[in-house]
Amino acid sequence: YTLDDLKAFRDKVNNGNNFYKKTVKLMASVDLENNEWTPIGTSSNQFRGTFDGNYQTISNLKITGYNSNVNWWLRILFMLVLN
Repeated sequence: YTLDDLKAFRDKVNNGNNFYKKTVKLMASVDLENNEWTPIGTSSNQFRGTFDGNYQTISNLKITGYNSNVNWWLRILFMLVLN
């Protein structure tokens, strides 16, 4: 997967596809290149599946300023990621 694939996944979730009971598997490491990142999921469009990290990495994550979706992203990051 590429950065564009991860962005497409994020956009699907943020636009209402919650991936309920589905597993999304990271097939390759992704470098976010220190660009500002919009978190996956919002308070109204939450990711409801399982994100399998597959021992890959997502590196150079950058979220600055106040973003109400950051808390939701951190819950995903620490609760649903499998390795």
